[in-house]
Amino acid sequence: MPGINCLINAQGITQQTQNTIDNYLQRLEATFPHLQFTKLMPCREVLISISQHRGYRVYTEKYRGWQIFHELQDNSFLTQAFQDILEQAEISQNPLSNMQNRWNSELKEINNSFFLFAVNPELHKIILANDALARLPVYYTKQKEYFLLGRDISFVKAISNQLTLDPLFLALYLSLTYVPGRGTFYREIDTLAGGTLGVYDWLTDELQISSRQELRFIEPLFGRSHKKWLAELVETFTAICVSYHTELPKVVSLSGGMDSRCVAGALQSKNIDFTAISFLDANQDAQDDVLIAVQTAELLKKTHRVLQLSPCAPEHYEKLFSLKAGLNYLSVAMFLQYLEMILALYPESALFLTGDGGDKVMRYLLPDKQLTDEKQWLNYWYNQNAVFSPKASAELFGIQQKAMEEYLLNHISTYPTKDYNYKYAFALLAERSARWAFEGEDRNRYYFRSETPFLDYQFYRLAMQIPMEQKKDNLLYYSFLSALSPALAKLRYAHHQWSPAKMRNPFYRYLVNKTRNFRIQYRKPKGKINSQPKFAEQEYLITRILKQSENPLLQDLMPGAKNILNLPDLQKLSSNQLGTLYTCVSVITGIV
Repeated sequence: MPGINCLINAQGITQQTQNTIDNYLQRLEATFPHLQFTKLMPCREVLISISQHRGYRVYTEKYRGWQIFHELQDNSFLTQAFQDILEQAEISQNPLSNMQNRWNSELKEINNSFFLFAVNPELHKIILANDALARLPVYYTKQKEYFLLGRDISFVKAISNQLTLDPLFLALYLSLTYVPGRGTFYREIDTLAGGTLGVYDWLTDELQISSRQELRFIEPLFGRSHKKWLAELVETFTAICVSYHTELPKVVSLSGGMDSRCVAGALQSKNIDFTAISFLDANQDAQDDVLIAVQTAELLKKTHRVLQLSPCAPEHYEKLFSLKAGLNYLSVAMFLQYLEMILALYPESALFLTGDGGDKVMRYLLPDKQLTDEKQWLNYWYNQNAVFSPKASAELFGIQQKAMEEYLLNHISTYPTKDYNYKYAFALLAERSARWAFEGEDRNRYYFRSETPFLDYQFYRLAMQIPMEQKKDNLLYYSFLSALSPALAKLRYAHHQWSPAKMRNPFYRYLVNKTRNFRIQYRKPKGKINSQPKFAEQEYLITRILKQSENPLLQDLMPGAKNILNLPDLQKLSSNQLGTLYTCVSVITGIV
């Protein structure tokens, strides 16, 4: 992604390594001509690569012997607290413990997404830090010869020559379209957790990392009324929208749901100008979304563009894979076409605003039925979220399904609750949202500065303080939209006949929920292989998978491939299943 990448080698950066990096950057520059690339060497042991564009900047500052780089789009960053942190790093033999308290208090006051990196050649140290939610993915690997971290996983891959694909991580990805926790596909590459502060000394080869994951799981506050919560939510949300002070034109990616509608309504309430843009996909699945988006823009009297997407071309799959190395699964490659079309309309860049996160922070996230033990949790989690069943994924990669279950259960055991119903809600926030959605949001940053007010930490923290019971039936969310824009609340949902405003009526809400629960009760489990209708990219994806099915690398890591990689079975897969399988195949073979 645009941002900061760094390689540290205590023996010095070799010319061969510099050539590898140069070749990588040249390939990126050819693919993304609107990006600017800078390569720096503050000393012989450190090489820093920066990529940015007009909409997304990397800022630099100097303090004493430190050179500071940061991705915080509010560029007035260097606070007294962070100065204190750097000074502690200068004088302390065990800097992390002395810096933690100061950083922990400071972190809560920085609401935007950010990644900080500071280097001091004289002290042979680097400091790294990120925001509480880890909205900007940062990947790192510590090898015998070097320490490597960066915002671009393809950069990390290009330099690393000691990477091992993990069948367990691949199987989890095939089922969920992301690797839960902090892992990637590779045993050697990890991601920074939210609220991380780290210190690396390249003379001693010592890496100290501390993170504050509890910042994501905020304790609820009881005793406040629905009315008081609502007033503060509206005030905070609109203030965040106002804070996006930039000379760049604002673009709202508008669908037919509530989330993006809230963003549009908040901007309108503060007389902030924007253009609404929607897309119609090649499969025509978004027709109703476009219809409601058109009505939304008409009510707000805003310019609205509908972009017609074509079936995904090979270059979009290739481009997305080169950007995210499979962490943003290839079924969404068509979204690159959408971003490229917007970039053509705004060649000088734009501020790209979405409603991402609204469906997590504002909604009631507890399961529809009580979960009392780990078995019930696993069954419900997979039923609600799996693309492939865990059985199918485990068989394909030749591992035990139990290994997948143990990994998931061990991971959720770190959540600050013993209640499996809240473990489910936390997993939606920390895994489905962070590990899946944040990779997609970061993909957008190759083209624009991408923001969502719902995941500004100030709003996130406030929304998480609201007891879940007060979000039941999503009544608070309906009231929130009605307060932002009564007119928009009267519009129906896309793919439904009910409107948010009507859902505030108890009897109407009762009828809708009864209907919804009936459908849930008789819903077929996800992840099953059934016959599916054709879709625009089906033939291309099947052809590519079959072409790679004889690859020795694939046969080695996918011993169960012979049971599924054939034309009749592949034709039964849904678009999502086929795209996810194609992603795993491409990760293993390195071929898209």
